[in-house]
Amino acid sequence: MKKNVFFIVVVALATSLGFSALGCGRYTKPLPPENFAPAAVQSLSVSGQVDGVKLSWKAPQNDARGKNLKQINGYRIYRKSLATIADIARLKGEDQLVTSITDTHLEDLEKMKNTLREQGQNARRVSLPTERYNFDFLDTQVIPSGRYAYRVVPVNQGGVEGVSDQVVQVSFLGERSEIVIVKVVE
Repeated sequence: MKKNVFFIVVVALATSLGFSALGCGRYTKPLPPENFAPAAVQSLSVSGQVDGVKLSWKAPQNDARGKNLKQINGYRIYRKSLATIADIARLKGEDQLVTSITDTHLEDLEKMKNTLREQGQNARRVSLPTERYNFDFLDTQVIPSGRYAYRVVPVNQGGVEGVSDQVVQVSFLGERSEIVIVKVVE
């Protein structure tokens, strides 16, 4: 009889203090998917080649909140033909998807960590070779003396596009192409 009374008192006390047997965490409002989108690509560089425009970049390390990036699906490369310099201001919404590039570096890193954990080893400091964070794309669908604007946009597994904080303006002249990278402030 004493055990039953003690249990009832403990449950009543826990309930009055706000504890619940069904949950023990804090409730927060769900975050919109844009918060988990990748941050902008890093170290974007562009060069004119004999046969096209080459874009190179490094994978982002953070999401839009500034936290460590948990997932990424790849990158979308957008291009727009520019008739005048003023066309660059109207880039968003009028550019076309040129290609999508897959990025599996985070999945591969997690597989490596899981393998080490299964072997009873510490997986905390595991990393991939630096070249696994580097990506590039050669756009061969350009014409000599053509003017273009490019954006490299990271995308997560949910299809949510991340930040694109740079637009590249290219006057294609092969290896003598004129290239300007413009920082975008939204």
